[in-house]
Amino acid sequence: MYWYSPLASDTAETFKLKLALFVSTITGIDAGTLMNSDIHTLADLLNKHSAVLVFDDFYTVNKEVREYVLSLVDKIEYPARIFIVSRLKERKLPYWKGKVVDLEIKPLSLNKAVELTKMLSDNLGTNISQHDILQIAKLSGGIPLLIHGIINLYKSTKLPITECINRVVASYYESKIGEIINESEKLILELLIASGGALPIEILCSVLSLRQT
Repeated sequence: MYWYSPLASDTAETFKLKLALFVSTITGIDAGTLMNSDIHTLADLLNKHSAVLVFDDFYTVNKEVREYVLSLVDKIEYPARIFIVSRLKERKLPYWKGKVVDLEIKPLSLNKAVELTKMLSDNLGTNISQHDILQIAKLSGGIPLLIHGIINLYKSTKLPITECINRVVASYYESKIGEIINESEKLILELLIASGGALPIEILCSVLSLRQT
């Protein structure tokens, strides 16, 4: 299995080098030779050896790496497998070929979200009140990523919990919806942050006319 965690400095070439080193370990072929191979050859070798590749935090990769990986996905055949972990749905994946299964991780129930919030608060020594723990659990929509983000922001800045919630939730949805929102909708997100009034994710989605996923 090859697990790729992106670095800000990664380019398509550095990513290809990392991939070539992995393919070299499972095939015995010199990595330098693989670096000079085209993507079809690398995909064929991955397919032949039933390789499993995991691309973590894929929403953070730059355009060059994204395009290379998506091109690679298109050439991978069973029993080889590629798993892409991302906050955003990659619209360019070959869904229409029946090669991609989109697995959605459901939000936590309120009770589970409260448990996670309390555990993180205790582990990080933030001493968040029971009232604020409940607020975080509710207003995060039970999304673990947001719970982590809110508590980490509170620990590092000591901003009021309400402001931490607004900043993290607004930032999350601005990145999640990316290019599909217009400037007026981005202004709504900025106003939400400035207003100091916490809004549940369901209301935020309604304001932006989006379906929560």
